[in-house]
Amino acid sequence: MHESNILFSVVIPHFQRSALLLETLDSLVMQTEPRWEAIVVDDQSTADEWSKVQKAVSDPRISLLRRDHGPKGPSTCRNQGAQKARGRFLIFLDSDDLLAPWCLENRLAAVRKNPETDLTIFPVVLFRQRPGDCTLTWNAWNEDEDPLPRFLKSDPPWCVVSPVWKPEAFRAIGGFNQHLIYGDDSELHTRALLRGLSVRTSGIVLPDCFIRRGDEERITHRAMTDELLDSRERRLAEGSALLNHASKNPHHQQLWEGQYVAEAEFILFRNEGESRRIRRILQGMFENHSVGIFRMTVLKAYFGVATKCCNRAYLLLRIARRLAMRLLPRSYFLSGSQFESATLPDEAQTLLRQQLLKTRWVQHS
Repeated sequence: MHESNILFSVVIPHFQRSALLLETLDSLVMQTEPRWEAIVVDDQSTADEWSKVQKAVSDPRISLLRRDHGPKGPSTCRNQGAQKARGRFLIFLDSDDLLAPWCLENRLAAVRKNPETDLTIFPVVLFRQRPGDCTLTWNAWNEDEDPLPRFLKSDPPWCVVSPVWKPEAFRAIGGFNQHLIYGDDSELHTRALLRGLSVRTSGIVLPDCFIRRGDEERITHRAMTDELLDSRERRLAEGSALLNHASKNPHHQQLWEGQYVAEAEFILFRNEGESRRIRRILQGMFENHSVGIFRMTVLKAYFGVATKCCNRAYLLLRIARRLAMRLLPRSYFLSGSQFESATLPDEAQTLLRQQLLKTRWVQHS
């Protein structure tokens, strides 16, 4: 396809999931809007896995690349794919997600209504075995609500496949942070908001992408390796630096402070109270934010007691946590997230059923 005719560049990172990737590519081939290119960037899968993809792909609109530099991970692959993109619009798709046949057609109509917008956000829905078997969305969000606080408290209102990007806007903020292997898409969207990119919802009710939540192994379900835990700490420090540069809003600062507490509790309950790492996380919080002597004292006391009790005296741990929750800001112990638990509105469910009945795509998938 001539470069000037390409409307959408769809970038897909891949690692060791050839069967799922081929289903994803099939959903692209079935688009009612044909003016797209797909750029698959393989993260050094085994030769056998990559060979399966190469042998199965015949559509000339699909380019197959291998990551040849930079850190391992989907962020590097996405950035390298985006560098090759020739379309007027940019979409990032995971290698196990599926696009509805109407996706690109509907997205094109929506973005053309607001050509000045840097990111236009579209609704997505989860699925387990086949599209339409689940009514849960990624999250709930409307345009009247400021999305930045949601990202700062790890309740991301949209995911990596939800936006249509202007390529120049994506490149202007530096793309994905290649050094993060956790929370990299939320970090990108937070950075976009802090840098003042224009964001709006599409106004479309009908979901156009399906995110797999079946029994298959997910790349993000990694073992708690030192590499992953170090990356999670790096996310905190770089988030603090970004926020301190872009926003002095006390509410924003306090929400991000809560991420340090959440990470320390994550280590406490998932890593059997690794006290040295917890102390390092808290120290990072104190160095990067104006926490105050009282809060510092309460946090040190809570986690000091908690690390000693987490495997022996769970009741005492619960008491210590309840006291900390009374003495510290509520934003340090956030709850109420609708992440992967918000139900698709009735109108959208009806429209989705009608659209799925009209297409042979569900039977195909």
